[in-house]
Amino acid sequence: MAGTVAALAVGVVMLAGCGHDEANGTPASAQESEKVMPTTAWELIDHIAANPPDTTTKAEQLTGQDSYAVTDYRFETESVDLSPELSQVKVMMGLNEDGWTFTAIDFTPNECITEDDVAHRYGQLGDGYVMPPGPNATYSRSLPPPSWGSLRVMFSADSKCLVGLSMEPTS
Repeated sequence: MAGTVAALAVGVVMLAGCGHDEANGTPASAQESEKVMPTTAWELIDHIAANPPDTTTKAEQLTGQDSYAVTDYRFETESVDLSPELSQVKVMMGLNEDGWTFTAIDFTPNECITEDDVAHRYGQLGDGYVMPPGPNATYSRSLPPPSWGSLRVMFSADSKCLVGLSMEPTS
């Protein structure tokens, strides 16, 4: 699951030992604020729709985890259980010299949340796409677009259950 969504987007947060938020160059201590850790998949979706994790600091606050650089433009957090209802939460983020390029969040809710469940809560889902076939294949559907860009919900092709989110800024 993580590998599939990771192919879609990429990870987050502070480069180890640098002491600066790489997304905006400010000292990490100036960025500190209360951590925002959703405890359910619904809380996570609602939080992301209003506050996309578009900097490494925001991603860190979301998961409570430090991030590490995978490449010069890709950052990730380790998987973490945020609550009994929301486990294995991992954020992957892309940042380049122009700023945020995308974020993907893999997670495991404690119950199967289907497309119908998401549509019932958020309205009609838009078109999506299928990730490469295989044991961890996923497909996405778009949510009504937030003002900052696009937000997609990711479902397991096998179980048809919600397994992640992907988002991109408006270009």
